Amino acid sequence: MAPVVRFTFGTHVPADTAASWLSTIGACGIVQPVQGSERSYVVTVRRAGAMKYLVTLLSEAERREVLARQYAAP
Repeated sequence: MAPVVRFTFGTHVPADTAASWLSTIGACGIVQPVQGSERSYVVTVRRAGAMKYLVTLLSEAERREVLARQYAAP
């Protein structure tokens, strides 16, 4: 089963900043918006080794207070 991570951008994050992070996170797997939310997404990690990179990216984004994450089921 492929790991799935849910994350939500803060309301203070401009659309261009969110788009940049989405593009970068997209290198780790398939990114999809959460239905009914404008700022929440899930990424399904499908490649070996991509989870480590995703964790690094999301940790940096959390440190910068751009987004919050949680591990989730699809």
